[in-house]
Amino acid sequence: MSVGIGERIRALRTERGLSQEEVARRTGVSLGSYGDIERGVTTDPHYSTLRGISHALGVPIDQLLQEEPVPLDEASQETRRLEEERRKVEDKVEELVALGRGEADPYQVQWALDEAQDCWLTLLLALPGSRWEGNRIVSEFNPFSMDKSQWEQREQAENARRFYYEILGRLMEAGLVELRERPGQNAEPVAVGIGA
Repeated sequence: MSVGIGERIRALRTERGLSQEEVARRTGVSLGSYGDIERGVTTDPHYSTLRGISHALGVPIDQLLQEEPVPLDEASQETRRLEEERRKVEDKVEELVALGRGEADPYQVQWALDEAQDCWLTLLLALPGSRWEGNRIVSEFNPFSMDKSQWEQREQAENARRFYYEILGRLMEAGLVELRERPGQNAEPVAVGIGA
């Protein structure tokens, strides 16, 4: 297992206590484009974007570009980190739903939605045989050759998928998120008040 550029950027951002919005704003890219880099949708960002991200994070650009293997014990630390992130997202969603439409900050709503999706995608990509193919994740596995830990990883990814859709459902019920269509693409959830 090796760490991709998006994972390195995300780790550096969270170490510094910065939100995706702050880094995107400092870098001069849209929040969606920045989120795509962290999630691994954009696997080869422009050098000028990487330079901006490295500047925003206060690290040399070489630190973003280096490939380094992740030991297995660190992979379990990543799972624990994701569980902590899920709790933060749940707490934030409770707060936002209590505030309601008109009072809740749409950028915090989008943050909660993006973080819930990131948890799901990170766990899904950690599965053996999973990879990005275009703009989707493809997972190839043989259930007869999987060991217990691999089954547990699959179960965690499924739980993260459910978590994402529960968060999405709660935010939509509260009127804080709507599905927005773009020409030629599927509808995607967006916080009410962003890009309207």
